[in-house]
Amino acid sequence: RWWSLTVRPGYLRLFLRPEAISKRENPSFIGRRQQHQSFLARTVLEFEPEQATEEAGLVCFQNDQNHYRLSVTKQDAGQVIKLFKCEGGSESTLAEAGVAAPRIYLQVIGRGQDYHFYYGEHSNDLQLLHGPVDGRLLSTDRAGGFVGAYIGLYACSNGASSNNHADFDWFEYQALPTGGNPS
Repeated sequence: RWWSLTVRPGYLRLFLRPEAISKRENPSFIGRRQQHQSFLARTVLEFEPEQATEEAGLVCFQNDQNHYRLSVTKQDAGQVIKLFKCEGGSESTLAEAGVAAPRIYLQVIGRGQDYHFYYGEHSNDLQLLHGPVDGRLLSTDRAGGFVGAYIGLYACSNGASSNNHADFDWFEYQALPTGGNPS
């Protein structure tokens, strides 16, 4: 099984598997439907990547070809937060920042078509990593399909073997009033 609620009580543990969220595979992903044009989704995870192929975090997902991933991963000798954009199967890094703490808060705020991605070591001191990005990337008009967008948690080792895991303490999704400031 690729997940557990009992190995570390009170946490959702996702085991890293080679199956990637950016391929038509069955990745370690659990999500919920985005139901509102203005919303907030956030989580806190504890994850220490051991290889550059390992990542875990928060994903705004339409399909394997069209999504945004706010990921904790390894780069050189340290840990980084990266915002990936996958559009039509072509992936790019929109922003990145170094982080030192093993416990990281991740957040996305959507206001209409504008999405803003935040991270931090403390829930009351989140920093904007990047935004706005175009939420229409996740629309069925642009990406195809018919099921709508999902927001959720994922972990993967991108084709490599791994015994690592990511622990998510909680996940929150809430509707926000329309309009106003993204923070």
